[in-house]
This record gives sequence, structure tokens and C-alpha cells, in this order.
Amino acid sequence: MIAPNWIAVIPSIVLTLYSLKKISDYRLPQRNNTKKITLAIMGFLFGLSSIFITYMAIRSWTMVLILLINIAAVCWSILYGQKR
Repeated sequence: MIAPNWIAVIPSIVLTLYSLKKISDYRLPQRNNTKKITLAIMGFLFGLSSIFITYMAIRSWTMVLILLINIAAVCWSILYGQKR
């Protein structure tokens, strides 16, 4: 195996927690946050599902692929969140 399960699960956990923080940030009364809330909820659901998928994955290439997708998703959400 190239990467143990927990190494591949860590980005999913980071994405899930970051999305939860963004959801709580965007719930404050501001103008037109529906798109950002939707993206944060999608990130949260993606993080949860990839935690499950990664933990249950048997083949190492699947875990590495999910790991790369999660790293890209975390970077994208951080960059998108700072644009405002």
C-alpha cells in the first residue's frame, strides 16, 4: 500500500471541518450568501463521503486519487473563501 488509510482520511477531515466553519460564518446576516452556503454544504458532504470512501477503500491507487482530489478541493475552497 502506498498510503495508510489515516493519511488519506486527514484531508477529508480538514475539508469537512473547514466547510463547517464556513457554513457557520455565512449564516451571519449578510447580503446574498446562498451560493457560498451551498458550496460550503457541498464541501461538507463531499468531505464526509470521502472520509467514508477512503476509509473503506482497499486498493492503494484509489486512496491516492481521493487524497489528491481532497487536497485540490481544500485548496480551492480556501482560495474561494478568501476572494469574497
